[in-house]
Amino acid sequence: MTGKTREEIEIKVASAASAAADRAEAAANRAEDLIRDVTEKASRRFEEIRGEAGHYAGRAGDAARDAAEAGKGKAAEALHGVAEAVRDLAGKAGGETAEGAAAFARRAADSMDRLSDVLRDKSLDELGSDVRQFVRDRPAVAIGVAAVLGFALARALKSGGDDGREA
Repeated sequence: MTGKTREEIEIKVASAASAAADRAEAAANRAEDLIRDVTEKASRRFEEIRGEAGHYAGRAGDAARDAAEAGKGKAAEALHGVAEAVRDLAGKAGGETAEGAAAFARRAADSMDRLSDVLRDKSLDELGSDVRQFVRDRPAVAIGVAAVLGFALARALKSGGDDGREA
C-alpha cells in the first residue's frame, strides 16, 4: 500500500465516521423530540381524561345525592303513615290494659311524627352530622340500633327471596 492510499482511506474512514456521528446525533435529536412530543400529548390526554373523570364523578355524586334526597322524602312520608296507622290502632284499643298500651302507642306515634318532620326538614349533611354526634354521645345505643337494623334488614331480605317453595 502506498502512503497516499492509506491516507485517502483514513480520510474516507474519518469522513464516514464523522457522517455516521452526525447521523447518530440527528437521530438522537429526533428521538428526543419524538419522546418530548409523545410525553406532551400523553400529559394533555391524561389531563383531559382526569377532567372528564372528575366531571362524571361529580354527576354521579349529584345523582346519588338526588336519590338520597328522594329516599329521605319517601322515608319521611312512610314514617308519617306508620305513625297514623299506630294512632288509628291506639284509638281502637279498649279496656284498662289496652289503654296503657294505647297511650304508649300514641307516644311512639308522636315520636315517629317528630322523626318524620326532622327527615323532611333537615338536609342530608345536617342528618349526617346529627347521626355522627349521636354515635359519639351514645355509642352503646348506636351499636344496639345498628344490630337491630341489621337483623331487620336480614329478615326482610330473607323473606323477600322466599317464595314459599322448598329447594
